Amino acid sequence: MKKGMFVFTGSVKTPDVAYIRTEKGTGMIPLMLENTNFQILAGPSGVKVAGGPAQDALNAYQEIVDSTQREQNKVQQEMRTAYQEGNQMKMQGIQNSFMKFVEKARAKEEEEFGKLTHSFVGGYILATHMMQMPTDMLHKRYDMLDDNIKAMPNAKAVLQHLETVERISVGRVAPDFTMLNNEGDSVTLSKVKGKIKLLDFWASWCGPCRQETPNLVKLYKNYQTRGLEIVSISLDTDKQKWQNAMIEEGITWKSLSDLKGSQSPVVALYAFQSIPFTVLLDSDNKILAVNLRGEALQKKVAELLK
Repeated sequence: MKKGMFVFTGSVKTPDVAYIRTEKGTGMIPLMLENTNFQILAGPSGVKVAGGPAQDALNAYQEIVDSTQREQNKVQQEMRTAYQEGNQMKMQGIQNSFMKFVEKARAKEEEEFGKLTHSFVGGYILATHMMQMPTDMLHKRYDMLDDNIKAMPNAKAVLQHLETVERISVGRVAPDFTMLNNEGDSVTLSKVKGKIKLLDFWASWCGPCRQETPNLVKLYKNYQTRGLEIVSISLDTDKQKWQNAMIEEGITWKSLSDLKGSQSPVVALYAFQSIPFTVLLDSDNKILAVNLRGEALQKKVAELLK
């Protein structure tokens, strides 16, 4: 780069995804590479890439995703404030408004994706968003791709992820893992004893998780002596905030964390896209139910331990 500018030229036989990054490997910028002219503008507000129908399609799709993320960040902050105020009604209102926003954004996003099922951009989008996308939606969109797009590396990565998700289905044995508890001792899932075991993935900063915790406290109180064991896995990165949340919520069961947040290997192992996320197991770690919460979880545990 000279005087803030750079130029590169060339041609490709078929469109592909390329990346521009700094010499140190930071700042990965995706470029939908095809034989046309591009302009890349970088500044304090971010990076904008313009040029080519494939890049335009990606930009249009990404703007929808970014707007949803901005709204989610705003909602999370509002939820934290409402939680600190102890205003349950306000928290519920914020959650309801956000769900309506998500519904509209998702419809617009799906419409935009429908234009890309015959393009390599469609496979790229699925591969880069698959960890945040609900499994049923990912299945649906993968099936929408043309066969020649499914043969490309990005789409193959999506298929591999979907096969991983199949591991976390009812009837399968839950993947085993070992993690430290809040006292620094190692706990291995397969060695935890209980007629029924509930894995609860959460974090101190997660509003919906904190809303659900009183239900778990009630559940544990009612069924611990009958054979229920709860193992909570926190996606916190700050040990003090994790431990403070445990005290505030009255968590007395096994609580684990590697303090790696969303980068924890257990996130990929259990292939979930959001928290709270629960997995209900029998004594042999066989999966009985996935992602039950509230009344549905209470009812299922009562049924199993009657």
